[in-house]
Amino acid sequence: MAAQFQAPTVAVGQFVQAQQTTTQAAQAVEQAVAGLPPPDAAFQQQVLQTLQQVQAQVQQVQMQQAQMQQQMLTHQQQMRVDFCAVSNSVARLHNSRGTRNQVLQWLHNAQGQLPAHAPITRRSITEVVLQQVNGLLQHYGLLENANQMHMGVMDRRFLLLEHLGAEALEGWELAAAAANQ
Repeated sequence: MAAQFQAPTVAVGQFVQAQQTTTQAAQAVEQAVAGLPPPDAAFQQQVLQTLQQVQAQVQQVQMQQAQMQQQMLTHQQQMRVDFCAVSNSVARLHNSRGTRNQVLQWLHNAQGQLPAHAPITRRSITEVVLQQVNGLLQHYGLLENANQMHMGVMDRRFLLLEHLGAEALEGWELAAAAANQ
């Protein structure tokens, strides 16, 4: 993927270098003619037109540079989204094949962030208190749905496991029903 950005990065660097060279050349010309008597009107007009052309080219280079920077930002954002999607798929696959005592991998939320919660396993999730479960559900944007459905703590834990791609322990549904009554 780095090769994708190599050509635009080189082009932006060339534009910046051209802009700097043009600015330096204009300053050198101004310094060189500062002490000379004024030239005739035709020459002044020619110099003025050349300066205006150079300024127009500099503005065009600046616009192209801004467009390329925007394209690079867009590509970077898309790469972050793609990275999170792939990472989440790998984490769900890992979680679906895990054992009872294997640590579950966290997923990135819609903002690309991982939760700041201690690692859990399928077995240890039964020890996670309601406030922490709600915090995790909120991180993943699932808390409002859980509240609307009036879920008990075990159902919320199950919802979290399901979101992480982990299957519940055998008999969990029965324990959840008994705990929620």
